[in-house]
Amino acid sequence: VRHIEHIGINFIVIDGVESLLCFPLTYKSESPSPVQCLWSNFVGFANILSEVFMDLWLKAVSPPIRLAKIQFMRAIGEIPKILGVMAEDRGWLLEAPAIIVGRSGLSQKFDIALRSRNLVPSNPIVADFLLEESNVKAALITLHLKAMDVEAAKKILIIPKSDLLSQDEKEMVSIYGINVVEGLRADEVSQRIMEIIGE
Repeated sequence: VRHIEHIGINFIVIDGVESLLCFPLTYKSESPSPVQCLWSNFVGFANILSEVFMDLWLKAVSPPIRLAKIQFMRAIGEIPKILGVMAEDRGWLLEAPAIIVGRSGLSQKFDIALRSRNLVPSNPIVADFLLEESNVKAALITLHLKAMDVEAAKKILIIPKSDLLSQDEKEMVSIYGINVVEGLRADEVSQRIMEIIGE
């Protein structure tokens, strides 16, 4: 079983010889439209549909990976609220998303920034989320450079799971002094961020 975005057609190939292709008569209406089907015993057409299926199958995402992505996206939406409460209890102000003007004069955007209420001005703690489609090395370099520009006290990369990072990328994390927080639940990610702040 794999998950793909719906392509609007359904088809079946039998024994590599016969095929049945079904598709709606129109794609414009939101309401269900009548379906038109095309049966063929032309081997060449069946082979083409088999190739299309294999291409879709290879590009599709397995259910555990899709589920983890959905859980991470939900956590991203919930983290500001949960982390905001935790941070406020410990004297921190949360901005999500945050735009901070750096020493260069450029406005740097972060998914999360935390500032101490007790120290004004204070060096922020900054964090970005890493989505699975992201270029990991580019995300690490970008976070490091943005954090340097705003003189961040700590920088955090939030990822769904640690196996997204290759050995080279783990070395980059160490060299750049980036804290990696892994998790699919907003509460566990928020708790880990607060632990990093307290270190």
